[in-house]
Amino acid sequence: MNIIVKQYVREFINVFIIATLSFSVIFGVFDLIGMMDVLLNGGANIYELFLYWLYIIPKNTYYLMPMSVLGSVMYVFGRAARDLEFVVIKSIGGSIRNLFLPLVMIGAVIAILNFMIGEFISSPLKQKAHNLKYKIVNKSDREINKTDDVWLKGEKGTIIYAKVYLPKEGLLKLISIYTIKDNKLSEIINADVCLWNGSSWMLHDVRTYDMEGAAQSQKIMELKFDGLKSPEIYNERELRPDEMSFIGLYKYYKVLKSAGYRNHKILVDLFTKVSYPMASFFTMLLGIAISVGQGKRLTGMAIAVLISLIYWFAYTMALSLGYSGIAHPLIAAWFVPICFGGLSIYEYYRISE
Repeated sequence: MNIIVKQYVREFINVFIIATLSFSVIFGVFDLIGMMDVLLNGGANIYELFLYWLYIIPKNTYYLMPMSVLGSVMYVFGRAARDLEFVVIKSIGGSIRNLFLPLVMIGAVIAILNFMIGEFISSPLKQKAHNLKYKIVNKSDREINKTDDVWLKGEKGTIIYAKVYLPKEGLLKLISIYTIKDNKLSEIINADVCLWNGSSWMLHDVRTYDMEGAAQSQKIMELKFDGLKSPEIYNERELRPDEMSFIGLYKYYKVLKSAGYRNHKILVDLFTKVSYPMASFFTMLLGIAISVGQGKRLTGMAIAVLISLIYWFAYTMALSLGYSGIAHPLIAAWFVPICFGGLSIYEYYRISE
C-alpha cells in the first residue's frame, strides 16, 4: 500500500505543479494583453512589458490554485478509477480513505501555501506591477500615499494635515489646513470631515482661526475648500487591498475604525484573505470523492471546470453582497467556502470502503 500511495502522491504533485504553472503563465499573458494598450501608449518597452507580466503571475497562481488542485486530483484518480485500481485495492483489503489520507494532508499544506503566496509573494509583486504601470503612464514614480497622519501640499499656499485620507471615497477626517502668506501663518482651519461632492471639497463642522487678527475663531457648519485637487489625481497612489498583506490590511482597517469610518469593502477583503485559500483543501476532498466514482479523464476534467465556475460565480456574488453592505462581511467571505467545505467533507466520507 505504501508503494501505491507514494506513486499517487508523486503523480499528483507532478500534475499539480505543471497545471498551476501553466495556468498562471497563460492567464498572466491574458492580463498583459488586456493592459497592453495602456502600457504601449505610455511608451513601455519589451523589458517593461516582460517585467509587468512577471509581476502579475503570482496573483494568478494564488487565485487559480484551488482549480489546479481539483483538476489535478480528478485527472490522476480518474485514471485510477478507469483502470479499476480501486477495485483491486478493495479486493486485497485496503482502505480507500487511508489511501487518500496523505493527499488530504497535502491539501491542507497547499491551503497554507496558498495563503503564504498571497501574503508574501502575490501582494508585494502586485504592488510592483501597479508601481510599474503608474511610472510608465505618468512618467514619474508612484509615491504611495499614507492613509493616516497625512500631510498634503494644497493650492494657494496651503498645507493640509488629515488623520485619515481616502481619495477613492473622497474623504478626509479630522483635518487641519494651514494657510501661509508672505512666509507667515495667516489662517488655520480645523474641520471634522472634508467630503468630495463631485466637483469640489466641502468642509463640515469647521472652526477657523485668523492668525493675523489675534487668532479670532469662527464656527461654520459647512465651507467650500478650493485648496485641494480632485481625488482622482490621488487614486492611483493609494495602496489597494490586493497590494496589502493580511497584517497590513488589518492595520489599515484599524486606522479607519479609530477615525469613526467603517468600510465594508475593506472588512470583506480582510476576511477573504483567510477564507479563499481554504478552497484548495476543500477542492482536494471533493475531487477525491468525485473521481472515485468516475472513470473517464475528460469527464473528470469537465466536472472540475464546471465546479470551479460554479464556485467562482457563487463566491463572487457573495462578496458583491458584502461590498454593497447587504450581507455582513464575515458572512460574505465565509458563506460559500463553508457550504462548499461541508459538501466536500460529506462527499468524502460517503466514499465506499
